[in-house]
Amino acid sequence: KEKAVLDVNLIGKSGAQVSVVLCVSKVPANNSIDDAFVITATDVSELIQTRDNLLFLAKHDPVSSLPNAIAFEATLDSLKTKLDISNSNIVVAALRICNFRWIEDMYGNDALTIYIRDIASGLEAYLGSGMVARLQKDEIAVVLNGFYDHDDLEFRLKKVSKIVSADRLIQGRSLSSDTEIGYRRLENNTDSNEVISDATIAMRTLAGSRLEIVEYQSCMQRELQEKADFIDRIKTAVLNEEFSVVFQPQVSIHHKRIIGVEALLRWIQPNGEFISPEVFVPELERQGYIYDVGLWVLELCCNKGREWLDKGYGPFVMAVNVSALQLLNDNFPRDVLAILARSHFPPNLLELEFTESCMVADPKAAEQLMNDLGALGVKIAIDDFGTGYSSLSYLKKFKMIDKLKIDKSFVDSIGGDNDTII
Repeated sequence: KEKAVLDVNLIGKSGAQVSVVLCVSKVPANNSIDDAFVITATDVSELIQTRDNLLFLAKHDPVSSLPNAIAFEATLDSLKTKLDISNSNIVVAALRICNFRWIEDMYGNDALTIYIRDIASGLEAYLGSGMVARLQKDEIAVVLNGFYDHDDLEFRLKKVSKIVSADRLIQGRSLSSDTEIGYRRLENNTDSNEVISDATIAMRTLAGSRLEIVEYQSCMQRELQEKADFIDRIKTAVLNEEFSVVFQPQVSIHHKRIIGVEALLRWIQPNGEFISPEVFVPELERQGYIYDVGLWVLELCCNKGREWLDKGYGPFVMAVNVSALQLLNDNFPRDVLAILARSHFPPNLLELEFTESCMVADPKAAEQLMNDLGALGVKIAIDDFGTGYSSLSYLKKFKMIDKLKIDKSFVDSIGGDNDTII
């Protein structure tokens, strides 16, 4: 041959392996010399590394390094060919990290990346490499096999849930998330992609419910479509400002006069249908609209309060409910200050109400932001106190709290439960 090309690995001066392409060309003999050969070596290490990276990314999630949906489907196909499906118990489960968007919004992408990688590592340690995949940003799929019966399967699914929802110390903050899991059995007559899809459908039907784990049923597709339609209605309502605010008076029985009002968000459909806040507010949070809607409510309330003062009504306190996503947003105190400045509403007449869950989600951040709000002159109230998290001793660190609205269940339990801590 006049020319040959070889792929070889050489050892460089540093001792590291170098991938090169050798090109050997023959120089024909002439009268003065015999045949000669010219050898050229081209370092292609970077090209090969780039190729390997692209091949990896084609089948893996770049953040967690877990297999992606394409690779996971291939894994299921392989399981079906290697195992006797009729005599084996194999389940595909899809799970959602419920607080994914909240963690991303509150603490940024770096913290979220570390959090996701730690979850991936924990799941692979329990289930084995290749049995875990990342389907979407907040969705992970797993394979469970070899369980004995339904009780054993339920135990393993709960173990998976505990791994995902466990508290994790990330960049000095304790982060955790609830988990929703849907699953379907892998059978020899089902398409692997269909099984993944059905498990995902089951998982998504749990949004807004109090269930944690559910098995796929054929009726769930319709339920999921109804949820999707509701989300579309939420989006339309936000864009068209279809929400309204009503004011519930707070009356002093001693002075027989109004001493304050509480703003309540309402959503009434064009056909007159009333949608409960317990239904649409959690969806506003899940869809990432709650912060902007909350600011809209706050500005409307401050403008209304200023209008009442100008007409000679009051003065009385304007109480506005605030979600954890608002409280734990670093921009919230600044946004409150801007609204107060635009509306000219006195800060001492504004009362922001938080629930216990706001304090528990991130106590240090909550304490700092409450202090910042208190410094503006705004009153701080805790709503539904005693519904599951706090004792009075827990409030020592929250020195800016002006009012506790004690839940009836907390009072009812006093004296009836030896474990109650006051």
